[in-house]
Amino acid sequence: MSKIASRLIANLGILGLLCLYSQNAAASDLKDSVKTSVKLATSDDLKTARNIWLSTSNAAGFALYGFESIGDISLSMSRKSGDFKQIQDAGSINDFTINAKGYDKVKNFSFYGNFYYKREWEKNKEYTNVLFPHNDFPYHLVDTTGGDWKNHEFSLSALVASPKYFNSINAGIGVDYTNISAAKQLDPRSLNRYYSISLKPSLIYNPNERWYIGANGNLDFFREYIHFKLINASQTYIYYNLCGLGAANEMGTLTNNLTVDLRGHALGGNAQLAYSANNFKVIGTAGIQSYFQDLINDETTLKKGGEMKKMLYNGGISFNHASQNLVNNLAITLNMIDGAGYEFTNISIKDENGFTRSKVVDKKQSYKITRSTICATYDLWKLRQGLNYNFMAKVFGGVNSNKESYSNTPVYITQNYTTTFYGAKFGKMVKLGKCFIEGSLQGTLYSNLDKTFEKPAAPAPKKPYQLDLYRAITIPDYYYLTSSKIKMDIDVKVSVPLSPIYIGYLRVYCGSLSKNVGDILKSEASRNWAGISIGLQY
Repeated sequence: MSKIASRLIANLGILGLLCLYSQNAAASDLKDSVKTSVKLATSDDLKTARNIWLSTSNAAGFALYGFESIGDISLSMSRKSGDFKQIQDAGSINDFTINAKGYDKVKNFSFYGNFYYKREWEKNKEYTNVLFPHNDFPYHLVDTTGGDWKNHEFSLSALVASPKYFNSINAGIGVDYTNISAAKQLDPRSLNRYYSISLKPSLIYNPNERWYIGANGNLDFFREYIHFKLINASQTYIYYNLCGLGAANEMGTLTNNLTVDLRGHALGGNAQLAYSANNFKVIGTAGIQSYFQDLINDETTLKKGGEMKKMLYNGGISFNHASQNLVNNLAITLNMIDGAGYEFTNISIKDENGFTRSKVVDKKQSYKITRSTICATYDLWKLRQGLNYNFMAKVFGGVNSNKESYSNTPVYITQNYTTTFYGAKFGKMVKLGKCFIEGSLQGTLYSNLDKTFEKPAAPAPKKPYQLDLYRAITIPDYYYLTSSKIKMDIDVKVSVPLSPIYIGYLRVYCGSLSKNVGDILKSEASRNWAGISIGLQY
């Protein structure tokens, strides 16, 4: 049995045990579990507008939501294609997904669970041998052949929130597990296995009927393990270790026994302070997280290829006012990243057993990034009896600021830019006969405020820094990130009650991202996507 198949069986087995447990637990409390009818599920956006705690990472806030006991399972297909993209993104992506989620309440405990499976086909993916080339980690291997990828992704998520203890404390925990396997279909063929687990223990203290004090931890662990294989062993393939902003070291010739190990963790926490009075609510949040990731180029010699350290900061404030027919929500958020990357000089040595190992003889900071995003959002929901809502409107805007630099003699590269984004979304819900129809239209504009770009000097040597990769990756990405863009999204969902306890639905969505806001019809580049889902609520 293959490793992929065994992992699939193991994951499905875990899901089955969770489902069996939830059925047994629910059977122990028939009052909580037996349904005589099911209501149309509230959209996630409206849930968040009604309960400001759902916009935080505090799992205990899940207990403060007016609970809907409902399950949902869906099958989806989507496609994304177009040449307006970053260089390391695939030319086109087709995927098939299965998603099952459910909410329930047993003996005053609130439960949420989600199972997600995605089968993905990526075409023409270039200059990357990792699954997440845009995660601000500059150190990973690339080759210059490109190719197609076939990917599998499984993920399990759960939230548990307790009832109130001592008339003042709610506890909760959030757990997320992801398992991805991906394989490049052209030499040099990389087989990638990615695992991550995230834990968020949470508490909310309610000293009186108006004030709430919350805190939660964030513990994330992840690893991507890559093995290279050659079908045509007579062909020579050169690979490179990226160092930041397209600078790269030539590592040598790829072989069948080469392995790469990317490991990391992030540790931190968030605090929340909320006030509630009648129909008015406000919550302030602040958080900090320490992030670490490193690259081991070869598990045999343990050659260290790079290390990244980042500090992540976030803060925000949300105001909510709800009346019988209206829900108003105003939120302002700030996210900041401050990170540094380090390169290593390794030499080969013999250990006491005669095996060749690598030893680090020099560590140098060469890459620096600071990034911040501030965003303001206001949304208004008009409620209507017999429907979740009558219509909704949202306006939003923000500023992204990015500063990056790479410095390791004789190469120096800087890339700085500031961009704005702003847009609006409108949604409507109607009932026609037995059918419920929800539709929304969203438009977003992106524009550049300022940008600077300093290139390496022309006489800089090709080795050890490969300026062909800099020209292939960094320059086109810079023009993409600083160009004016317009993004459009259309989403329509039709729901039909099939019985007192089942509602079927069909969802169709599409969108596009185009360059040259002022001349959309003659845009020189675009990226388009579309998808369809069929599902069942129960």
